[in-house]
Amino acid sequence: MARSDLRNVDLNAHGPLHALLTERSVTLAAERLSVSQATVRVSLRKLRRLLDDPLLVRRGRQMTLTPLAEVLLPQVEEVLVLVRRLLSSAAVFDPATSRRSFIIAAGDYPLLVLIRPLLHQWDTVAPSIRINVVPMSVGQQGLLYSARCDLLLWPPAVALAEMVAFPSAVLLSDEFVGVVSADHPEVGEYLTEEQLATLPSIRVDGPTPLPLNDRLCNVVTTTETFTGAAHMVPGTRLFVLVPRGVFDSFGAGIGLRAVPLEGPAVPAIESMYWHPLLTEDPSHRWLRTSLLRLAADQDQTKDSNHQRDDPRLHTPVGSNQLERWSP
Repeated sequence: MARSDLRNVDLNAHGPLHALLTERSVTLAAERLSVSQATVRVSLRKLRRLLDDPLLVRRGRQMTLTPLAEVLLPQVEEVLVLVRRLLSSAAVFDPATSRRSFIIAAGDYPLLVLIRPLLHQWDTVAPSIRINVVPMSVGQQGLLYSARCDLLLWPPAVALAEMVAFPSAVLLSDEFVGVVSADHPEVGEYLTEEQLATLPSIRVDGPTPLPLNDRLCNVVTTTETFTGAAHMVPGTRLFVLVPRGVFDSFGAGIGLRAVPLEGPAVPAIESMYWHPLLTEDPSHRWLRTSLLRLAADQDQTKDSNHQRDDPRLHTPVGSNQLERWSP
C-alpha cells in the first residue's frame, strides 16, 4: 500500500497508533490506553511492519516522529473523530444518564463566568457528565484543528486566520474595566488616559495579548491570568484591566473597585469554536446550547446590574445575535 495510506490499517489499531504518535512514548501511550507497555510495544512492531516505517525514532533523549508519522497523525485524528461522531449520532443522548466527558480549552475569564455556573446547573440535570478544562496557552489552537478538544473559548478579536474557517458562536459580550483597590486615593469615577499611562499597572499577557496593553506605560509586573492579576491589587496603588465579569465574580469581596475607562467602552468578547465534524453530534449540540442559554441569562442579569451605574455599557447581545453557525 502507499506509505501514507491508512485504508489497510485495522480500525482497532488507530487508537494505539494515535496514542504513540501523540505521546511519542511507549510508556505514556500505555498509560493513556490503560494497557501494559508490552501490549503497546507489540502494537508498535505491527504498525512499523504494516507501514514499512519506524514511525518513532530516537533523537538524543527524546523520541521524534518520522516524516511519514507527521503526515499520518492528522489523518488518524480525523478517523477517530469520524468514528466518535458515528457512534454518537447512532445513540440517543440523555444528559440525565450520560457519562460523557467534554474537553474545553479556556482561560480564566470564561472559566469563572461560564464554566463554574454551568457545573452548578449540571449538578442536578447532568450529574454524571464531566468537563476537563485545558488551560489556554500558545499553540492550544491545535486542539481545535485536530478535534482533540470539544470547544475552544477564545476572543475573536485575536483569532488566528485558520480559526475563522471553523464554526463559532459568541458567548460573552462584556467590556474591560479598570480594577483598583477600594480605597485607592487617586482614582475617581473613571480611569483616565493619563492614569493608564502613569499609575503602576499589572499587565495580563496570556496566550492572547490585549490591544489595551499598548496603553499601559508603567507596568511593574506581568501575569497570565486576570484572576491572578486582580488578587495582587488590594491595598496597593496598582491597577489592572479585566473584563467586568471577572470583577463581578469576586472583586468586591477582596476589597476591589471597578471603574470604567475614560472614553468609549472597550469590548471584551469571548467566542466558542469547535471542529465542524462535531457540529451534528447530539451531545455536542447540547453542550453548545447549554452554554449559549447560560450566557444569554447572564447577559440579561449583567445588564440590569450595571446599566444604571454606567450608561456607556454596551447593548446586550440577544440570543438571536449570538450565533455565526447554528449550535
